[in-house]
Amino acid sequence: MTSPRALRPPFAKIPRRISRKLSTQTLRISLGLGVTFLSACKDGSETAAAAPKPPAQVVVYKVETRPFADTTTAVGTLRSNESVEISAAVTEQVEALHFEDGQTVKKGDLLATLTSHEEIAQMANAKAILAEEERELKRLSGLSETGSVAKVTVAERTTRGVLAKAGIDRIQAMLDDRNVRAPFDGVVGLRRISVGATVSPGTVITTLDQLDRMKLDFTVPEVFISQLGKGSAISVRAAAYPDRTFEATVENVDSRVDPVTRSITVRSIIDNKSHELLPGMLMSVNLQRNQREAITVPERALVPLGKSQAVFRLKEDSSVERIGVQIGARVPGFVEITEGLKVGDQVISDGVGGLSNGAAVKVSESFSGPAEMFNPSADAEAR
Repeated sequence: MTSPRALRPPFAKIPRRISRKLSTQTLRISLGLGVTFLSACKDGSETAAAAPKPPAQVVVYKVETRPFADTTTAVGTLRSNESVEISAAVTEQVEALHFEDGQTVKKGDLLATLTSHEEIAQMANAKAILAEEERELKRLSGLSETGSVAKVTVAERTTRGVLAKAGIDRIQAMLDDRNVRAPFDGVVGLRRISVGATVSPGTVITTLDQLDRMKLDFTVPEVFISQLGKGSAISVRAAAYPDRTFEATVENVDSRVDPVTRSITVRSIIDNKSHELLPGMLMSVNLQRNQREAITVPERALVPLGKSQAVFRLKEDSSVERIGVQIGARVPGFVEITEGLKVGDQVISDGVGGLSNGAAVKVSESFSGPAEMFNPSADAEAR
């Protein structure tokens, strides 16, 4: 069995006096190294602090005025000037269709014929009855002049003739119900049924739209009422034609303002003789008021400070100062400045990140314009 003495570490045999001496020397060496390290760090930091910081590279914008206006964008759904779903007035079988999809028709043109064999037979019978009544009335009228027939008999026969004519008119109305005609000039849509189908009131045969003039109803804030009188010209856009503008004329303004939204509905008319616009299209209207010349800066020059805004203005000594500004309306890429700047001031438009009051800067270039808006369709075409 190994004794406890044999398990002691080797340095345990060093005399206590020599051990204390070694510990004191080790402590002195450690303190010396620490002081040397701290001195080296201090010298390095003083050297770094002494090195001048290079001025930040920035882009500047010379403040100028631009035309501004209070704008609003309204949207509405396009509707044809006249629109109807063509349907039958009676329940009957379709005998013939007289139009093609998308055909232009005139008022009164025959669109569909329904089966009318029974009504045609009734019409022949009614005409025969009327002819008989007219012949009998003529004969009795001659006898009445000689006194051979009482006048009351002639009057009765006259009444029967009137009733026979009314019967013909009634059957003619039934025949007319079986001839479906266009109620106005327009363009028919797609055919919804086939020959031989049984239709009833409410069954859509096709649609008919008057496309030469289109209606666009949209709502705007009540502050724009004074600019939208009857006959006012406005410009509208369609999502289907993003690069085009269509001219419209205000036809009427609603007689009431919505008390909840404080908006009013405006009806405008668009000339559409080319039939490019179709019912159901989404249209947008841009309206402007209070047009003015205003001081502007690029939107990216603004530095948010809580609920307020500021910009960095370039000073003559190539340093910057941060000044608070009041902003107004915006247009793509620019913002109106109502207070804080004057025409001719130079503000930092690019490179504001990391700037502080009094920082030195170096102007690399002048502001050339805002970045173009992202167009996903153009990006897809490029790929």
